[in-house]
Amino acid sequence: MGQRALLGLGLMLAAGAIAAPAPACTGIWIAHPAPVFGAGGQGARAPDHRASVAEVAGEDRLHFIDASGRIQPLQVYGNEGRALIPPNQGLTEVSWAPDSQYLALSASDGGSVGNWGITVYAVRGGQAHRLPPYRELHVAANRLLRCEGPESANLGLAGWLKGGAEMLVVAQVPPHSACRNMGSLRGFRVATASGRILERMSYAALRKRWPDWLGCAARPIP
Repeated sequence: MGQRALLGLGLMLAAGAIAAPAPACTGIWIAHPAPVFGAGGQGARAPDHRASVAEVAGEDRLHFIDASGRIQPLQVYGNEGRALIPPNQGLTEVSWAPDSQYLALSASDGGSVGNWGITVYAVRGGQAHRLPPYRELHVAANRLLRCEGPESANLGLAGWLKGGAEMLVVAQVPPHSACRNMGSLRGFRVATASGRILERMSYAALRKRWPDWLGCAARPIP
């Protein structure tokens, strides 16, 4: 490529005419979940290094480990918080809040298509305290559905805001043919401690503001 062509390409990039590709996603909802399963027992350490989440050796489960090495089994909410299930490999994404005060697990109780939900733990006094299901978020997400028969929207954590005080959540209409708007996506900004919805946004707005945060299920097909 000649000097003029290179100069022209540089000008186009500077002007934003050619958008740089987003980094490859490794997660389903969040672009880069914390590695836990298959991490050689090391688990995912909190940013302040006072606790971690690791897989149970030889079992398809996770546990919380505090600074002294005490172990606490973890469970996540099933469909809309109506049951508790063990988080398992391939259907669970783990993410620590930057301030290490919260831990979120996006997990499915029905396979890769769903039902996906978010279970949030507040880390206090060296223990992980599971917060109640975010009912307001479930109700709002389910209003997106245009499905035949009872269905629940999938929910996944895409990232943390304000150090962990807020969460960026993706809601997805289940991607199967029972729903007329199958796979449709919306974004929510949610207060972590209370689950209160702070902002609702279209998929276009979600992509525009946080394009590199989104996992593979929340990115457009090339």
